[in-house]
Amino acid sequence: MAASRYQAAAWAVNRMLVPGTMAGFRQAVSHAAGEGVRGTQVNASVSSAVSPTVSASMSVTQQTQGFRDLADTVNANLLDTGWTRQRYKGQYAGSVGWTHPDWGGFRLAYSQSTNFNGRNIQRMTGAWVKSFKHATVSFNVEHSTGDLGRFDNRHAAYVTVSIPLGSKTVKTYVNRYDNRMRTGATLNERVNDAVSYQVSTERDSREGQNNIDGRLSLQARYTQANLGLSRNGASTTYSGQLQGGIVAHKDGVTFSPYPVEDTFGIVSVGGVPGVKIVTPQGPVWTDAWGRAVAPRLLPYHTSRLEISTKSLPRNIDLVNGYQELEAGRGSVNHIRFGVINARRVLLKATGPEGRVLEKGLAVVDGDNQYLTSVVDGGQVFLPDVQGGANLRVTLSNGDTCRLDFSLPETSDASTYFESANATCTAMGAPL
Repeated sequence: MAASRYQAAAWAVNRMLVPGTMAGFRQAVSHAAGEGVRGTQVNASVSSAVSPTVSASMSVTQQTQGFRDLADTVNANLLDTGWTRQRYKGQYAGSVGWTHPDWGGFRLAYSQSTNFNGRNIQRMTGAWVKSFKHATVSFNVEHSTGDLGRFDNRHAAYVTVSIPLGSKTVKTYVNRYDNRMRTGATLNERVNDAVSYQVSTERDSREGQNNIDGRLSLQARYTQANLGLSRNGASTTYSGQLQGGIVAHKDGVTFSPYPVEDTFGIVSVGGVPGVKIVTPQGPVWTDAWGRAVAPRLLPYHTSRLEISTKSLPRNIDLVNGYQELEAGRGSVNHIRFGVINARRVLLKATGPEGRVLEKGLAVVDGDNQYLTSVVDGGQVFLPDVQGGANLRVTLSNGDTCRLDFSLPETSDASTYFESANATCTAMGAPL
């Protein structure tokens, strides 16, 4: 990584020691020209699935006093010696987890951090989570010792209950740390692909007031809008945000409802507008030219793109409904979905004598290739009718007749098939 007056590089290796056990090592070096300091950071970790129900992990991180990450270089306290000595020198952590189908999941963790100024903090945490028939309950406790600051909590406990109600989720919680308690509730709902909202309320025992917060997210096909309202005591805050992306490419300009990342794709669906495509980032829709942006693809991993068939016009058939690809980081990928514009027609056909055609008679095209058969009531289903179709039926007496019918110039895209009456005219008879 390189920026103005800052450079950094890193390397890492991960290896499976035995099945279920992974070990990793990472080293980063940095040069902060603004301070004139250099440093390094190393991290080693091991994680293991001891059994199907037991897991464990350990990690160690050490850094020199001169190491900086990019965020450190824009910190206003960068040249404050007191602040730099408050940064951690070493961090050590370990955890063990156990799950049981009836009792839920348990996890115990221990961590210790040491700063360059000699400050040392130890923290132990425990967690339990259990899914019941109509709710999920979690309970977390935390105990800290050592050189705690004014904002550090020595004891803390958190209880959360989540209740799914169809498309809605209600979450209630009670958080207690030292002599302070917060209670609250949140309601989330995704109404559809375009609308979601969140409403929450919280009471703080120390402040003695209720806080109310509301969020509304609107996703149009080519942009997103987020609106918010927050009331904290006597203060009310309103917020709004509009986001999206624009991609200029060889075929034109295409809009995205999401920010476009460095690895993305341009999707084409045979010129069909309004088609919903499920991407790793979320759903997108084709524009008037049948194109859409897949704003984020997973670098060096499999990304799946899938057409929502319910969004297709009824007269369109897909050649392939989904595609998978592995994109390199920073690449622009062009993905095409093949479509077939099919005009399906259900005919009710009568023969030369005015009676409905008999069931089982074969229908052939001008090249004498079999297409379909007559079914009950003289009905003939044609999966794709092309202009100037020359269709014939061989009658039970050996005679041949031609199916004559008329259709509107343009097909009805809202129906799976069109209906029409047809007359099977004896070959050579006047039209």
